[in-house]
Amino acid sequence: MILYFCSKIIEENLTTNFLNVQYNYPVIYPSTNVDDISKKDVFYKTLKSYSKLVFTKVILRIEFEEDKKANEGQLLNFINSIWPKELIDIKFDRPSNVNEWLIESDELISKYGHAEPVLVVMNHDHPFIDYNPKVFMDMIDLVFQNNEINTDIAFYYSHAPEVIKWLKFGRDKCIFKETGSGIYQSNVEKKWIDSIVVINFKTLRNIWGGVNFKGDYIGRFDWKGVEFKNFNVNFFAFPREFFRHFDGYGHTTGIRLSSILDLESEIPFKFPLNSENKELVEFYFQLWKDNFLQLVEAYVESNFFSLKYKKQIFIDALQLSMNLFVKGYLDYDLKYGLISKKQYDKLLLGIFNLIYYHANSIYNDINVNQELKSNFIKTPLVNLYKKIFK
Repeated sequence: MILYFCSKIIEENLTTNFLNVQYNYPVIYPSTNVDDISKKDVFYKTLKSYSKLVFTKVILRIEFEEDKKANEGQLLNFINSIWPKELIDIKFDRPSNVNEWLIESDELISKYGHAEPVLVVMNHDHPFIDYNPKVFMDMIDLVFQNNEINTDIAFYYSHAPEVIKWLKFGRDKCIFKETGSGIYQSNVEKKWIDSIVVINFKTLRNIWGGVNFKGDYIGRFDWKGVEFKNFNVNFFAFPREFFRHFDGYGHTTGIRLSSILDLESEIPFKFPLNSENKELVEFYFQLWKDNFLQLVEAYVESNFFSLKYKKQIFIDALQLSMNLFVKGYLDYDLKYGLISKKQYDKLLLGIFNLIYYHANSIYNDINVNQELKSNFIKTPLVNLYKKIFK
């Protein structure tokens, strides 16, 4: 797998805090981190986390807005300390319009071929956080095992809470089905692709060839104002968090039960090996809260017109989330020897125990979030439409 990291490091926010219906609150990423965190510091923490993964090539297109010479020298020293020089291909600028991105894609294909999977990173703040890198590499091997048909397939590597929700409820007309080994595959998507995917360079070239953009500057292919034409991609995903948006997912939900990253956070996360059962259960319970509550909320919301008791709907939602959690976490941690079979059974019972102990308070958070998003007339009608025409 190749790392292709393209980013412009600037300190101001590209998206300002303002009241906009596409976000959950006017403060887009509300957090207890009230002090400004340097984007350059987050970038370095992100870059260092990638050193835990195995790459055949590290391609960096990093542009600094300020103190260019000093920052470029600092970055060179840093990357040479974490990767061998022969792996590194670095330039201190990146393409800024569609034509430049097309030229860059052609050059990459000419230099490195088109078949190998590529971790495409166009954001400075999506660190690798998983405590077992082997699982991520497993997924890439499974999805990209046939070099002849690797084109126009994409594996989601970040935004796990949203992606896990999509596995069961889709995203617009993009619907996922399980294919084996816990991996889910979508039908063909023709309208959109996020810049949080593993693809190959030929797919990257196809994506840029399908971009319809009227602006002067474009920093990534999912830039605001982009539309796609002549575009077909099958998405793959797995119910486990490999990378995380550093600021979290407060832009998509008002639920505040997930853990928060800061510059002192140990990432990738450290697995509590040889710990007591209680510590392991709490560790897994937090992973579940971090990644599966948007799925639970979507299930409850989708059953708005169900004749079942609300409690039963909520229990069904929790069971669905735990089934996916077991596939994504416990099964693979057992496979790699992080837990034993005896621990597996105890942990399963313990995690269920914690979930149902906190079930009422979890439901309250979900219910409040739904009520704040709802409209007395509009919301029921929208839910009914989705149920009929899904």
